[in-house]
Amino acid sequence: MRIAKIFVLASFIICCTNACSSSGQKSAGSADEEEQGAETVKDISELSLLDIDQIIFREDDGTRKEWHGDYLPNTLSDLIDMSSSGPCGEDDCGKKLTMTNKGDKTMGVVTKLAFSIKGEAGQMAREYLIGPGETLTIGCSHLCYHGESVLFERSIVGSWYAEE
Repeated sequence: MRIAKIFVLASFIICCTNACSSSGQKSAGSADEEEQGAETVKDISELSLLDIDQIIFREDDGTRKEWHGDYLPNTLSDLIDMSSSGPCGEDDCGKKLTMTNKGDKTMGVVTKLAFSIKGEAGQMAREYLIGPGETLTIGCSHLCYHGESVLFERSIVGSWYAEE
């Protein structure tokens, strides 16, 4: 009986010692789970066009347009005024861009955004429907991303009267 008591007592002490020594440590599984949960920041050169689009445009800044340099009618660009005002982007590194329809009819407009990130050229296009006298926000002049800034050169590549 005495041996059984000693065995139970020794087992209890060993269990308590193991529990106390491991309470301050994380298991390998929990450390891996925390690493996976932490958001990793991509290098600016690793951003996809969709990533860039989501950084510089709000949901109501026109719609993404699949455009690869194809011809679009562009007879109304003289009736469209693009201007900049106020800061935008991370740490206000860019200017908020707007587009105003100076005509008296609703227009469809496609703008091209040309850029270069670490020597790699890229382009995107956005399509807008803009009423007479209306001014729309068309995004930010720069991609502002974790201390880096990339200028977007914008141009109107398509403009036409929208069918009403």
